[in-house]
Amino acid sequence: MRQWVHYNEQYRTYYHSETIAWDYTQERPYKGDVTEGEKLMYLHLFYNPGKALEDEMNFNDFIPCGALSVIG
Repeated sequence: MRQWVHYNEQYRTYYHSETIAWDYTQERPYKGDVTEGEKLMYLHLFYNPGKALEDEMNFNDFIPCGALSVIG
C-alpha cells in the first residue's frame, strides 16, 4: 500500500480501495420464498505515516517504563 500510485499529496495519505463481493441467500418465511443475489462491500484503507509516528509515540508514552523490558 505504501507505493506512490496509492499516495494522495493533498492529504499526505496512502489509500487503497477494494470491492468485496459474495453470494447472498435469505429465506423469507413470511413470503415463503428465497431471495438470492450478490452483495457488495467496499473496503477503504488509509495510512498516514505522520499520524502513525504520532500514534506510536503516544502509545510509548502510555506504556509504563518497566513494561518495555518485559516485552523486548
